[in-house]
Amino acid sequence: MKRKGQVKFTPKERTDFFPVLKKRVDTYFEEKGISKQGNAKLYTKSVVFLLMYIAPFIAMLVLAPPFWTSMLLWFIMGVGVAGIGMSVMHDANHGAYSANDRVNYWMGNTLNLLGGSTFNWKLQHN
Repeated sequence: MKRKGQVKFTPKERTDFFPVLKKRVDTYFEEKGISKQGNAKLYTKSVVFLLMYIAPFIAMLVLAPPFWTSMLLWFIMGVGVAGIGMSVMHDANHGAYSANDRVNYWMGNTLNLLGGSTFNWKLQHN
């Protein structure tokens, strides 16, 4: 029995969307001479986001700063968490962070550092 508003997906064999999209993406990367894997920009961004998460946390533990300083540090940590989740971990778990599967595995697990679950993310997202 189909419920009202229930999402219905077209079977893969009846749609050309994914194969066409994949071909267009592959063509784009080939024409532009761009690697599908991460580059120095992504690796630099990874270091910055990880430091934005870890350094304020350590500073709060070691220095016990006043309330408003702590709020600023929490804000910086929040930006770091968002960056790790939306860039570093996401690309790694899709296998796009590096050509090396081990690097993708470890960078994908940065989600666990944030209190999330890489296992659960892969089940729900992919």
